[in-house]
Amino acid sequence: MFKRIKDLKTILSREFRLLDFQRSWRSMNAHNYTIAGRIFPANIVSVGTYSYGTLNILSYGNSEERLKIGNYCSIAGGTTFILSGEHNYKRISTFPFSKVILGGKPESICKGPIIINDDVWIGYGCIILSGVTIGKGAVIGAGSIVYKDVPEYAIYAGNKVVKYRFPESTMKRIKNSNLPLMDENQIKNNLKLLELDIDEENLETVLTRLGSL
Repeated sequence: MFKRIKDLKTILSREFRLLDFQRSWRSMNAHNYTIAGRIFPANIVSVGTYSYGTLNILSYGNSEERLKIGNYCSIAGGTTFILSGEHNYKRISTFPFSKVILGGKPESICKGPIIINDDVWIGYGCIILSGVTIGKGAVIGAGSIVYKDVPEYAIYAGNKVVKYRFPESTMKRIKNSNLPLMDENQIKNNLKLLELDIDEENLETVLTRLGSL
């Protein structure tokens, strides 16, 4: 009976701490639509304008951990960002003897910051590992494990690039362009342009009109 009450108090305390962190995160990120799915060190995470999604971030206390997400990024549910936590496989054993047996400090390995550039779409249930940079405009298919860099405008599925969003000639013309940060009225006035399927015939018009905003 008493154990159940204690367990319930622990669960409620955890939930209240998460709610408090979620409110704090939203107050710091009014410029985007991201939600904290769990508690993480807010000072090592930055998110650009208009990006949305639930942030499930695993941090293990490595000083090199960082997550930077650009503007206009779409993050589907179930996506997890693992900022470190790798074991050293070059030793006789991968087991963390110092931490687990002797109560020492964590030895989690971080391969560097995770950088998600502008206009990236990450599908449902993806895992993004430390040290990865996902290029502007890339698409990450549902359930993918991203353990290496993904080029701009690439479509990555499973564990590799399977194709690109546009022909090479089109990509060359749009790689140096940046989708401007628009207010609600600008988005409303240019919605047809923003929702237009890009091809060689209309590309210049789209780039010119958006570039003039």
